[in-house]
Amino acid sequence: MPSLEQALALSNSSDPGSVSTLARRNRLTRFLSTLPLSSSFHRFLRDNFFAVVCDTFVYMGAPLLLLSQGLAGLSFLSLVPLLSRIKIRVPYAPSRTVDLFLARDFASRVPPTSSHKSRLILFVHGGAWGSGSPSMYRPLALGLLRRGFDVGLVGYRVYPAGDVDGQCEDVSKAVAAVESWSRSNSVSWSSVTLAGHSSGANISLVSLLRSPSPFVTKLALLSGVHDLAVHSDYEAMRGLEELSPLKSAAGFSRDAMFAGGARGGLGGLRPGFPEVFFYHGIADDVVPFLQSAQAMKALGGAGARVGGLFEEGADHIAPLMDIMFGTRQGKAARALESFCVSEAAPELFVAPGSRL
Repeated sequence: MPSLEQALALSNSSDPGSVSTLARRNRLTRFLSTLPLSSSFHRFLRDNFFAVVCDTFVYMGAPLLLLSQGLAGLSFLSLVPLLSRIKIRVPYAPSRTVDLFLARDFASRVPPTSSHKSRLILFVHGGAWGSGSPSMYRPLALGLLRRGFDVGLVGYRVYPAGDVDGQCEDVSKAVAAVESWSRSNSVSWSSVTLAGHSSGANISLVSLLRSPSPFVTKLALLSGVHDLAVHSDYEAMRGLEELSPLKSAAGFSRDAMFAGGARGGLGGLRPGFPEVFFYHGIADDVVPFLQSAQAMKALGGAGARVGGLFEEGADHIAPLMDIMFGTRQGKAARALESFCVSEAAPELFVAPGSRL
């Protein structure tokens, strides 16, 4: 496993060889990008079919995924009715809610493997800014509930219903709604972690840079996209630039993409900004790990307290699989758990099994 210094050294390298190697794997999508289709037709596909296709694949593949996990998958299936019963819907805008699960309601039926009372993790799903919903991430909520955390699955408008700016606003409103709900129901947490995966990491970070919230004490960014312009170029190398919602959701221009990324929001960094933990797999060919390494360096250089774990052999969904089913020796899940409960500053935080 590379050290933090090695990861940052790679992020400063001007040699794009590793990215080019990953891009060469995507021959089918690169072929599709050469077909003589008009830009208006591509936009029609993005606006009307991207979410449907992606969400359908997830729902169709979920049973196979669960069965592939053996007893862990069967255990989740047996608990689906329980999750439906203990869910608390926290509305924050018309048709948008946070699905909240309290560990105390879960523990009364299924003893957790560990207990972290009064700690909340608000999770923002990914989906390339254009797909996904909280209901797809109940296995992740189950994994965190088993570790004794309260969990909130944040719903937000995906493209074309919401662009990057609108999604950041939704996350800010969702955080405020959960804070208000906690006061109204006399529920308090000693720490609140806002966690996002992939594009969800992007909008989680930018939402806090634009609208700081003292309610959020920690920020966990998993396999995240943090420079939208660079990622748009990477998608073009893979032949995905016309299929992905990124350009449309970010506003097409390079300036808009810069504003929607980590560096564009650094002007909003204020004293008291939450501690930040980055996780990224070195083998991630969906979002190269350099995205997290460079964002960590930028945030740290601007004064934020940052830490992270870069894991060899881990792909884009490795942290989710780890949290849900405890796969791959549980390094990502244990790192996130340690960060969420640690009282140490993240620059001193050492993830289990890492050499950072």
